[in-house]
This record gives sequence, structure tokens and C-alpha cells, in this order.
Amino acid sequence: MTATGGQGPGAKHPACTGVVPFYNERERVLQVLRVLTRVQHLARIVGIDDGSEDGTGALLAEKYPEVVLLRLERNRGKSAAIAAGLSLVRTSHVLLADADLQDLEAVEVEAAVGIALADPAVDMIILRRVRAAPHARLSRGDVIFSGERVLKTELLRQVLASSPRQYQIEIAINQAMVEHGRTVYWLPSSARNTLKMRKRGLVSGFMSDLTMVKDMMDYAGLDAFTRQVLFFARDRYPGHLAPGDSGRVARGPLPRSRTGP
Repeated sequence: MTATGGQGPGAKHPACTGVVPFYNERERVLQVLRVLTRVQHLARIVGIDDGSEDGTGALLAEKYPEVVLLRLERNRGKSAAIAAGLSLVRTSHVLLADADLQDLEAVEVEAAVGIALADPAVDMIILRRVRAAPHARLSRGDVIFSGERVLKTELLRQVLASSPRQYQIEIAINQAMVEHGRTVYWLPSSARNTLKMRKRGLVSGFMSDLTMVKDMMDYAGLDAFTRQVLFFARDRYPGHLAPGDSGRVARGPLPRSRTGP
């Protein structure tokens, strides 16, 4: 495991680090970084090459030398890749982002990161994929499965201590937020993920989707999974960043988000 590029980890301070795990994403991850490198509130970005075999890591290093690149010798899965990347984070907050996004908007990411930093009452902001397919919105996958979320670094460390594997990271984060009564909201995002069937072919993509669902169910169990679908992060953040002031939010009284029943 080697890290190159970007700035050193530095001392922990109230700011946010972007963490982007990827495996064989090439141009797709470059599109994501093209957006994230324009987000003002990110102190640095860490890209984790999860054992890519198509030269994605070398391409990223060439195109974005300002991004800290962590190379893993073999493919370990999304949760393990994020855990490895977290070892380079010294900021108070983390932005997690998938590497295969289309139509990601810097202004939407900036709003989520800015609010998470400015409002100490908020434990996590999820970027809700409002352009997701109808079946994803019906099952609330546009919220609970979204890989784009800003949360406090210490909370993520606590979640990773439970050793989620493969695709379990979002469900594991959600469950920890529910169990500890954390305050979670969503904000809209234009981003859409690239279907695995398009990346890997019909059969391989379908099997990968089945594996992902099974991983999630194995971690949470049917009852907890159902409760997440019904109750978790139902509310949009009830305010916005004050114009021209990234350190202040304008809003009314802060209602408690429903992270559980």
C-alpha cells in the first residue's frame, strides 16, 4: 500500500477530505475528480486505487497530481478501500463519493460539505440522487444507498471498526446513525451512478448487483434494513448556507431528522 501525490495529511482541523475509492474506472473517475477538485470546501482529495488492472491509477496520477493517490496491491472491496483511505484523513469531516458518477455538480457538493462544517448539530448529510431510476426512488435507494455523503470523521472510524465488507459501507453507516440517534439530513444531487451492467456486461453486472444486495442484507438483517427504508433520513436539510458566507447557515429552528422509528 503506497500513497503518492497531493499534500501531506497535516494536523486534524475543522475541514473536509474527499475520499474516492475506485476499481477499473478510468475516465469515469476522472469525471468525478474534475468536479471535486473545484469544490472549495475540500482541504484535499484522497483517491484509493483498489487494485485496478486497467491503468486507472497511473491515469489519475498523470491528470490529477494534486490528488493523494493510495494504491492497494489487490482488490479488497469498497469498504476496505475506504478504511485504507481514512488512514490519510486528518480533517474533522469526510466526503465519500463513488467513482462512477455522471452529472455530479460542484455546487451541490459544496452545499452539502459547507452545511456539514457549519452546523455542529448535523452528523451527516446525504446527497440524494433525485434523478435515480423510479424503482430506486420507490425503495428509497436514492437516499439510503447513495455513496455521496458528508459525515464526521470520528463517526466513520467507529463504523469501520465493525468491519463492514464489500458493499456494506452505506448500510453500516446508516445503521450506526440509527442506533446512536444521530442527526441526518439529505440534500438533492443531480448525480447518477453508472449501472454495473453497462460497465461489466449483462450477466456479470447482474451478479454484481445481487452480491451487493446480499451484502447489505447480511449486515443489517431484514428487520433493520426495512426500518432504514421506512424511517431513515426522511428529511431534507431545513436551511442553506448564507450567501457569501461558507461558515454560516441560514435556517429556522432545526427539527430532529427521523433516523429511526
